[in-house]
Amino acid sequence: MNYKLDTSGKDCPIPLMELKKSIEGKNKGDVIDLTFTCPEAVNNIPEYCEKNNYNIKEFTKNNNSWNIKIVGILKLKFKGEKVNEKVVDSFRFGCIFIYGGI
Repeated sequence: MNYKLDTSGKDCPIPLMELKKSIEGKNKGDVIDLTFTCPEAVNNIPEYCEKNNYNIKEFTKNNNSWNIKIVGILKLKFKGEKVNEKVVDSFRFGCIFIYGGI
């Protein structure tokens, strides 16, 4: 399913905060289509996606805004599954929470 999120006119860190809230409850394969105007988010959003294993499907610049399409990771890790010998606590839209980190 595709979800649109428009944070145009809002300064950082609002676009990232709203993206994080939007991710809650989404399923594997869902796409969030985020539009923003905050220049700092050009770096913050992709960094957050990379750290949390979200796939950036598309990233474009329009006249005065940017648009980024974000998809959850393709393979979800499930509670109790080991990742690099660490036990997964839970998952949400592909974000992995692991005891002790990776």
